[in-house]
Amino acid sequence: MDADTSAADVVAEVSAAAVRDHGWSKDQIEVGSTQALDLGGCRFYRVSNRARAGQQPADYAVLPDGSLVSGTQAGGASGAEAVLRSCGQNAPAEWWAQVVSRFAPVGGVMVDENAPSAIRRIRKSGASSYAPTLRPDGNAKVLTFYSNDYERSTTYRVTATLDAAGKLSVDKAALVSAQTQPAH
Repeated sequence: MDADTSAADVVAEVSAAAVRDHGWSKDQIEVGSTQALDLGGCRFYRVSNRARAGQQPADYAVLPDGSLVSGTQAGGASGAEAVLRSCGQNAPAEWWAQVVSRFAPVGGVMVDENAPSAIRRIRKSGASSYAPTLRPDGNAKVLTFYSNDYERSTTYRVTATLDAAGKLSVDKAALVSAQTQPAH
């Protein structure tokens, strides 16, 4: 796929990738654009399987050079690395958190104002804010955000560091309520 590929061709390519990556039947999937994330020439898509309503959707990004990146790629954070390197230079922390939660092995979804139970868990852990933060650390960028895994009813504090070479490392830790932490 090149950068000048038509919208219909992009949807067809994303559809074919979802069939290949998940073994889904082409006639059972629906591809939707996630335009709220489109930035810096990156375009985002989410694929769902109508026959498996409870299954997590699959995320894909088309980079400015036309490369297709899957949120389900083997190899850990390589999808997130590619998206952040291509389009994340001047992006806000929330955008970075959305990319990392969709394209790196984080699990769950980024906590925002629509997740009151996760926000309560975050506050009980002693944190005052759930908003993602992005800060420089030497030549690296460090992202901190919270992810909520609804199936496990667990909220995680996620730290993702993109180093100067473009390598992304992701660490996550389940929150423990400040009320249940042992005294030191």
